[in-house]
Amino acid sequence: MNWRFFLAVMVPSIVFLSACSQSPNDLRALYEDAVKAQQAGQMADAQRLFERARAEAIRQGDEIVLADVCNNLGVCYMSERTSKSEAEAKRLFKQALSLWTVNQISDSPGLAYCLNNLGTLSLAHNEFLAARNYLLSSYEIRRKVVGDKNPALILCCHNLGILEWKTGNPRRCEIWFNRALSLAEACFGSASSQADEQREALVLLAKEKESATHSKMTARVDKTN
Repeated sequence: MNWRFFLAVMVPSIVFLSACSQSPNDLRALYEDAVKAQQAGQMADAQRLFERARAEAIRQGDEIVLADVCNNLGVCYMSERTSKSEAEAKRLFKQALSLWTVNQISDSPGLAYCLNNLGTLSLAHNEFLAARNYLLSSYEIRRKVVGDKNPALILCCHNLGILEWKTGNPRRCEIWFNRALSLAEACFGSASSQADEQREALVLLAKEKESATHSKMTARVDKTN
């Protein structure tokens, strides 16, 4: 079953610009240009710019900016869809997580994004215990930072829904998908592409549940014959 996972990119914001207010403009500009390229789908350019930003953040000893850069650079590597690039992405996500931990940052939006990405990687490899820990931590941080009605929660709910399906809990999966749909409709409108994505997930779930029920009924008939 091919579910669509959602990776999270840390977009330059007032929060980020405040965090790096002591950084020289060249580091800030590199980061902003890299994210713009990433959002435009220009992953090769984004990766090159993030690598430059990472080198500059290391040179300056700016671990907070470095953590955000590592997370977004990891997303670039994930887009290459090879086992080697995926391993590099995981290394970068864990480096970002370590930097936030060392600096005792427990409620950063960037940390929540990073935890989601580690959870998504774990989920893709059926590492369900790790995936649950990462995704639930991401969800709780976002609720704490942005509240219960923020669009940042949509991808958390969606990925937690996939986790529940893959661990044999279709009812919980449906609850998470419906929560994601409600958030998408409230934040972007019922006719938005974000809401459509969640409806498609619910349709796919319904088909899978129907198929599973049919298979069970067929198996029972076979046993009675």
